[in-house]
Amino acid sequence: GRNSNYEYEFNEFIHIFESSYREKPQYDFKHEIWVMHAPPFATVIDEDPSGYHYGCRAVRELILKYKPDITLHGHIHEASGMDRIGNTICINPGSYHDKNILSYALVEMDEDISVKLEMTDIEIPEELKEIGVI
Repeated sequence: GRNSNYEYEFNEFIHIFESSYREKPQYDFKHEIWVMHAPPFATVIDEDPSGYHYGCRAVRELILKYKPDITLHGHIHEASGMDRIGNTICINPGSYHDKNILSYALVEMDEDISVKLEMTDIEIPEELKEIGVI
């Protein structure tokens, strides 16, 4: 069942995604990159410290079907890292806001989709803490 107004059942999610995916403008892109909040199920980027997987099965199915080059995710703060589903590189930079640290992933691509991933932590500036950004 749904836990909030913003969650969809598996088939609903697949239908909504595929409807909008088919309607996207047709460009001659060299690479396809998806940004989705929920990580794919059963990867290192959806696993909490206890070993439980919180990822989305529908996201995993869509990655397997459409094979984007890279997917960027969030949601599971403790699961920073990178994994692969087939040839798709799946990235979750994680978050350490409870330690006043921001994390990010830097992805560089060349013509052959050579990907370099760096996970770097930077301390949150005091002015952002003061205005309640984090």
